[in-house]
Amino acid sequence: MKQPNQDPKPRLQFSTILLTSFLTAFFLVILIAVGLYFIFPKLLNEKTGTSLPKETTSEQKSRWKLWSSIPASKITKVVFGEWRHQGPLAAPGGRVVSNAIGFSSDGNSFKTKDDGREEPPTEYKGAISKEQFEKLAQVVAENDFLNEPNATGNRTESETALTIFYAGGEKKIITSDSGKDTLEVAAILREFENLKNQVDWKKDR
Repeated sequence: MKQPNQDPKPRLQFSTILLTSFLTAFFLVILIAVGLYFIFPKLLNEKTGTSLPKETTSEQKSRWKLWSSIPASKITKVVFGEWRHQGPLAAPGGRVVSNAIGFSSDGNSFKTKDDGREEPPTEYKGAISKEQFEKLAQVVAENDFLNEPNATGNRTESETALTIFYAGGEKKIITSDSGKDTLEVAAILREFENLKNQVDWKKDR
């Protein structure tokens, strides 16, 4: 006796239900993960009475670290320089005042002060140990200096800049003295200032 043909609809309906269930479970897991990521830390802080560290100013912000950077061993020199207009340049007495401080991997350090007058700038010399420079270079490298955003716009009144020299190139970072640096640049500047205060500067001329 010939068997009647089986209706394929039940099998198709079962496959559809299985696929729908799988997709529903997948998106449910995604929603739960997102919820835990954003909501759980807040609930934990409220329960324990703790809070996340706050930035010192509303302008400071951190950024994503990138993989492509420069190791501390490749950094050869770090220089911080600044200049500003002192009075209108077109008027009598108007001039540009500038200062610079630099540390090299060979231990040499320098500091210059130029008041913008005709006299040559005042220069100071100093020396640091290999370990002192390596500590500074490590902080620079750990804070991903190479991927710091490039400055935009022209500066006509003043500028402060951190320049890092490394094997193969250099990176100039426009910094700020009004608390608007990224947290990474702020960390580098703190270590730079700390090292500057450790040097026994001697007037060169």
